[in-house]
This record gives sequence, structure tokens and C-alpha cells, in this order.
Amino acid sequence: MKKLQLSEEQKRLEIDIWIIALVTLRVFLFYAATGKQLMSFVANSNIFVVPRLLLHAGAQFGVAGLGITIICILRKENFTHFGLLQKNIFKAIIGTIIYFVPSI
Repeated sequence: MKKLQLSEEQKRLEIDIWIIALVTLRVFLFYAATGKQLMSFVANSNIFVVPRLLLHAGAQFGVAGLGITIICILRKENFTHFGLLQKNIFKAIIGTIIYFVPSI
């Protein structure tokens, strides 16, 4: 059977996918192993809301975006290359804060 010859771009993309998958899996396994302790900390209303929010947001970012961020740093790429723009950033932040104030 013939071996498939990959181009340099395909090899680079395969490495990127493996990095994203392994980072996501590690964060998810960490979250699965310490989930009860993390959720008890996040649900504790005696602790100020900001540390609880940052911990929960950090866990979500670790699963959803940390691998991609590592790839962008390693490849020295900008997030604007993928469509993340600073246009109307303040409107987006203010809108997000206004939207989530009732739930806090």
C-alpha cells in the first residue's frame, strides 16, 4: 500500500490539530478530576464573585480556546487573521456586561 505524501502545510496543520486536541484533553481531564472541588468553590456564595467567575471562565477557556491560542502564539499569527476584530469592541463589552448583570 502506498504511503500518503503530505505537503508541508498539511504536516503543519496535522501538528496543530494534535496540539489543540492534547491541550483540550488535558484541561478536560483536569476539570473532570477536580470538578467537584471547582464547582463547590464556584457555587460558594461566601466568596466574592470575581475569583469564582475567573476560575469558571478559565476552565471554559481551557477547554474551548487555550489550544488555539497556543497555536497562534507558536505560529506567530494574529487573531485578526481568523476574523477577530477590534472594531466595536467596547460596544460588545458593554453589551455583554449589561446582558449578564441580571444573572449576577
